[in-house]
Amino acid sequence: MSTDPNYLKNNWLFNKSLMRLQHKGHNWLVYRVEGINQLASYQAGLEFARDRHYDFGVATDDDVVFDVGWFEKGSRLMEQRPDAGCLAGVTLLPWMDDESQRCPDWYLNDPEYQGTLDLFRYYHCTLPPPDNRIREFEQLFGPFMFRVDEFVRVGGFPQFLSPLGFRGESYPMVAAFFDGKKLLMDPSMKCWHYSASHGGLKLVQGEERERGLKQDTALWEEFVRRRQPRVVDSRL
Repeated sequence: MSTDPNYLKNNWLFNKSLMRLQHKGHNWLVYRVEGINQLASYQAGLEFARDRHYDFGVATDDDVVFDVGWFEKGSRLMEQRPDAGCLAGVTLLPWMDDESQRCPDWYLNDPEYQGTLDLFRYYHCTLPPPDNRIREFEQLFGPFMFRVDEFVRVGGFPQFLSPLGFRGESYPMVAAFFDGKKLLMDPSMKCWHYSASHGGLKLVQGEERERGLKQDTALWEEFVRRRQPRVVDSRL
């Protein structure tokens, strides 16, 4: 999201990470995308996957670390479940042990833990349940794997939100849900969110953030109300 075209090129941590990829024998592409918010780059990634006929893609933040086997396990599950449009695991805090973040029994049946669109909360994907049973929800939270052709069919990631891009990543997954696809959560797929304190959407502050939040919330509520399997600007 930086306006400096050399931002990544001159970023020491980023370049050392690429050296790590090179050391491990991986291939990669660094693709700079200009847009009003982070959703421009998500859409560019979706189109990259579409043009190369990939089956699956992954949407994630740059301050997330995945458990070993996350991608392999997710790919196998998506292959076994052709009815699934999207798949997430649990997103944990790296400065707490995993067990202390487990969902307490008394909260399992709370409305906030059910992952419904009526009450948009994220706890079902951040507080692991007591077992590793794969669950179905109406919305997911955190890094997720998606079926490329389904996300393309419903219209991809929205390009009409404010610079804040509030709930933008949720649009195509919920549109896929409206299209009849399942949104799955596998508690055995873990990742850890380091919550970088600077950059990205944290640069949108003050009145601009308040305006964006108000605008994007209204658009989201109208999108959910219509329940159409298509990502379109609800003002149209």
